This record gives sequence, C-alpha cells and structure tokens, in this order.
Amino acid sequence: MLPTTNALIDSFQQCLLDTMSSSCAFFRKTMRQPFAAPGQPVITAGHRGRVPEHTHGTLIEPPHARHGQKHRHCEPAESARGVGLDGGHDLPC
Repeated sequence: MLPTTNALIDSFQQCLLDTMSSSCAFFRKTMRQPFAAPGQPVITAGHRGRVPEHTHGTLIEPPHARHGQKHRHCEPAESARGVGLDGGHDLPC
C-alpha cells in the first residue's frame, strides 16, 4: 500500500530539517558562501552596478513577418459568422 500524501509531506519536511540541522555543517557552510569562479570578485545581492543595455524593462518585439508573409488579423464580422468574404471558413486566430 502506498503512503498517504500527508505521510509523504511529513517525511519530506523531516528530511529537510535533517539536512539543515547542525549535523550537516558542510551543507550549511556551502549555502552561506556565494558562488564565484576562482579569482573573480563576488557580487553580493545588494550590489547596485550599471545595468546592461539589453536588460532594461522594455518588451522585446516579436520578429516581423518576412517578405511575402502578412500578419493575420481577424475581422469581427467574419469571426462572428465563421465564414470569410470569399465563402470559405475562417480559422480561429
């Protein structure tokens, strides 16, 4: 029989507590140290440096249509009927 969800959660929580306990000093010591390549300065979370040009909060535009391709726009009247002006059925956008 499989253990219940609560039993699995309790087991997982106990495992986390055991991992973070003082008996696992290596893990706690490793988690306190920031990661950096040897010889490279460590930039802490509070660092306020120059933000690169490409990371500003602007939205990236989707690629434009290539030659011969057009953006597909649905007309409200056509979409409501589901039939285009040429009598063919429109595909949903």
